[in-house]
Amino acid sequence: MSVFTLDTKPGNPVTIETLDTVTEGLGVTIADSEKEDYRTLLAVYHEAVETLFSLPGPDVLVPDTTRSPREDVCPPTAEENPLGAWAYRCVVRDKQAPADGVLAGRTIALKDCISLAGVPMQLGSSVYADYVPREDATLVTRILAAGGTVTGRAVCENFCHSGTSHSAASGVVHNPYAPGYSSSGNSSGSGALVAGGAVDMAVGADWGPTFGLVPYTGCGSNEPTNDHAGPMTRTVLDNAALLQAMAGNNGVDDRSFGAPKPEDLPDYVGTLTGLATPTDLRGVKMGLIQESLDMPGFDPRVLATFHAAVDKLRALGATVDLVSMPMHKHGAAIWTGISKAGGATNKLGIAFGGAATS
Repeated sequence: MSVFTLDTKPGNPVTIETLDTVTEGLGVTIADSEKEDYRTLLAVYHEAVETLFSLPGPDVLVPDTTRSPREDVCPPTAEENPLGAWAYRCVVRDKQAPADGVLAGRTIALKDCISLAGVPMQLGSSVYADYVPREDATLVTRILAAGGTVTGRAVCENFCHSGTSHSAASGVVHNPYAPGYSSSGNSSGSGALVAGGAVDMAVGADWGPTFGLVPYTGCGSNEPTNDHAGPMTRTVLDNAALLQAMAGNNGVDDRSFGAPKPEDLPDYVGTLTGLATPTDLRGVKMGLIQESLDMPGFDPRVLATFHAAVDKLRALGATVDLVSMPMHKHGAAIWTGISKAGGATNKLGIAFGGAATS
C-alpha cells in the first residue's frame, strides 16, 4: 500500500484500537513496534476517502422551470387513453428554444423510465407510484432545447422487464392497429403512441442499440452495458431528427465517452435529405445483417413482411446488400447472461460503479 503523505488531521478516528479490531477479524498479527506505522497508513487512507466523498459529483440536472415550466401535469383520462399507452400527461417546452430547432413544433412522449422533473415516474410498477423526479434526464434537456414539446410519459412494462405489453401496473397496452393484441415491449407505450398518431415521436429504451450514443444519465437502469435510449418514430427522417437532438457525449455517462460531442455529430438530417427523397433512393446503400434473418423464433409472416419492405427499397433505387456479422448470432446469449445477473445485482441494491449509474 502506498500513500502520498504520512500527515493526518487531529481527531482522525483511526486508532490503535481500530487497527487491533481489524487485524483480529482478519486473523492477522502485527508486532507492537509496527502498529503505529500501519495505523498511520489506514488513517491517511480514511482521510483520502473522506475527501473523495466530499468532492462535488456531476451536476444534477435540475431544470429551470421558469424557462421550461411543467404544465398540465395529470394522469390521463380514459377518453384520451384508449390504448392504455399514456402513463402521465403534461406539457413541457423550452421557452427559449430556437424557432428553427430540429424538433420545433414536434410532440414527444418519454418512456416511463426517463426522468422528467415534476412529473411522476413509475417504471411500469406500483412500487414507485409516489415517486416524482427532481431532475431532467440529459436527453430531455436536449429535446427541449431543440424545440420539442414533451406531452407526457408513455407506459413501459413492469420494471422494463417484458417483451409483451401486459405487465405494466397500469394495465395492458393495446396495439393501435389491432386492439387486444400486443404492442410489444418493453417500450410498449412509446411504440403505441407513435404508431397511433398520439405524438409525433417518442423516446424508448432497450437492451442492445448503439452503445452510448445517447447519454443514459437520468434514466432508470437495469444494467449499464445493456441499457440504451433511442428514438422511436414513424419515418426515417423523424428518427434522424430526434437522434440529432439527443445524441452526443455529455461528460457524465461513462458509456457515452466514446461518442462525439454534440457539436461534432454527423448531420443526420442533412445527410438523409442530401442523399435522397422519399421516392428516389438512387445512390443510397443499405446493409442487411445476414445472421439476423434466420434467428430462432422468427415468425415467417414477419420475415415475409420485412423482405417485402426491402423489395420496395430496391424498387425505389436503393442498393441493398447482405453484410455478415457473425457475432450477431451470439447476441441473445450475451444479452441473457449479462442482463439477468446484472439486473438482479442492481435490484439487490448493489450499485454499479462509475458515473453511468442513474
